[in-house]
Amino acid sequence: MTEGFDMYGGMTRALLGREGAWAFVRDFAACWERPLAPGDGWDEGEIDAAERRLGVRLPAALREAYGLFGRRDDLTRNHDNLLPPKELCCTSMTTAACSCTRSRTRDAPTGASS
Repeated sequence: MTEGFDMYGGMTRALLGREGAWAFVRDFAACWERPLAPGDGWDEGEIDAAERRLGVRLPAALREAYGLFGRRDDLTRNHDNLLPPKELCCTSMTTAACSCTRSRTRDAPTGASS
């Protein structure tokens, strides 16, 4: 997996800003399974619809992640799955924040709690 992938250099650039972070994700994806491609992310309309339903604007970095690789479960399912925009829900809301969490039943083993 790591042939041609500069983990240290990529992480160093990723810490400088989102463009570096997205470059790291692109490089990682290409070495992990396959390069990112059109269709790997959710389209703006689906993200916008989730925001309207929730009544909040998602953070810019989350919107970008959804658009770039949100449908790539090989990149988003390691610990907790990245929910599709239509499954996002707010569990607590203030004027400043909305806490979005994973589904309690999604992929949970029998008897597991989340």
